[in-house]
Amino acid sequence: MLDDVGASGIVTTSDLLGSLPLDGMPTMCLDRDAAVIDGRSTVRPPLPDDSERLAYVIYTSGSTGRPKGVEVTHANLVHSLCGMIDGPGLSDADVVLAVTTLAFDPALLERLGPLLVGGHVWLADAADVASGERFAERLNRGGFTLLQATPATFRMLFDAGWEGDRGLRVFVGGEALPRSLAQRLAEQCAEVWNVYGPTEATIWSSCWRVSADADEIRIGRPISNTQMYVLDDLLQPVPPGVPGQLYIGGEGVTRGYRGRPDLTAQHFVPNPFVADPSARLYATGDRVRLGADRELEYLERTDRQVKIRGFRIELGEIEAVLTEHDGIRQSLVLGRGTGTLDARLVAYVVIEPGASVTPSEIRRYLRERLPDYMVPGFVLEIEHFPLTPNGKVDRAALPDPLASTVRATAEHIPPETPGEILIARIWSSLLGRDAIGRHDNFYELGGHSLLGLKAAAAIRREAGFVLNPRAMFFQTLTQLAEQLERNES
Repeated sequence: MLDDVGASGIVTTSDLLGSLPLDGMPTMCLDRDAAVIDGRSTVRPPLPDDSERLAYVIYTSGSTGRPKGVEVTHANLVHSLCGMIDGPGLSDADVVLAVTTLAFDPALLERLGPLLVGGHVWLADAADVASGERFAERLNRGGFTLLQATPATFRMLFDAGWEGDRGLRVFVGGEALPRSLAQRLAEQCAEVWNVYGPTEATIWSSCWRVSADADEIRIGRPISNTQMYVLDDLLQPVPPGVPGQLYIGGEGVTRGYRGRPDLTAQHFVPNPFVADPSARLYATGDRVRLGADRELEYLERTDRQVKIRGFRIELGEIEAVLTEHDGIRQSLVLGRGTGTLDARLVAYVVIEPGASVTPSEIRRYLRERLPDYMVPGFVLEIEHFPLTPNGKVDRAALPDPLASTVRATAEHIPPETPGEILIARIWSSLLGRDAIGRHDNFYELGGHSLLGLKAAAAIRREAGFVLNPRAMFFQTLTQLAEQLERNES
């Protein structure tokens, strides 16, 4: 139990909020000579003296194989919730369908935000959210005014036949929002807000309303009581239009990493732009610039962190686990297609001389030590890593399995039974591969969790067989077909 949560270990907020004057809207003040934006607000919730006590610790991926626990106080949480209530806005008329797992801090906005203003929260069934068709059916039964989800989740809904809802506002966050998806949502829903924020600054830090005719996607401006700074390597503000690293200040900046003072000092730095000596900035590692429209635009990461389907992943954490395998001499993990809805993790490994390790064995080894979303869809064995003239690994020279015909199995045997032929046809359509073999594995051919859901839905439509998408993680085409054929008999 956390040492300063309290005897019950239960997070409460009602005693912190009291009666909030939530009628003030934020005003954004821009320094025209530097990319500094301040989200000011008249909303300053009254907080008791003990509001700096720890509310919760939430873990994120770490580059050394050791997850980082972010310490969030009650004050951080209250200010974050009030900022989102202030704008984009929540009201007592809202009915929110909560779909985010509690492993991610946006779940707190879904569950607590509406209740703080007298709204309603419906907790979605996990099985409904996992199936695009069931998810769409749940939404179509009507009555919801707000849905928060990742771009990948909204794409899954559209693929399942969802046609949007002109009475529904949506918050989209967790990964880059593709323009085509943003435009479709804006055309088919009441409001669309692109929300951005790292865990270290408590849930969301900025928001931007998407229009159907938007040419480019922005992460917008900070929410209430939050400041954003675009700085160079010397922590000096850069002019608008010039790329720099995004630093976040304000009431949402958390304590830091639990039990990691070195890492905390590296990423949480003193704020030189305010008089308060205790104020700090969080270095996001995100490269951004301030556009001509005075809205922030996300460009890329400055480190080896990637976001895939809403999950923040340190590639070094996967590599650290791989190098602990006795049969692996070297490893390198890349995110291919990052920033798109078809993003995948690819692991490149050099095997120890004399060792015999298959991609399936490596992925099974990783799955025993890492969550599913961190297990690479592709594991490619190479003889050695290509090097640049200065001796560094030449990442551009590594084979891209998404753009090649690299096969995951050594021997190709065409499908034979009716069940194998049916599943192979579905896989071929989803993966864009012509030759699907009996011994192939869906994920080793390039599948991922969302495509797995689509495959399972297609099998159910065509054969009436309800296949658990997780079964495709390690089973071959033949093994899955045997289940289908047993069901038919």
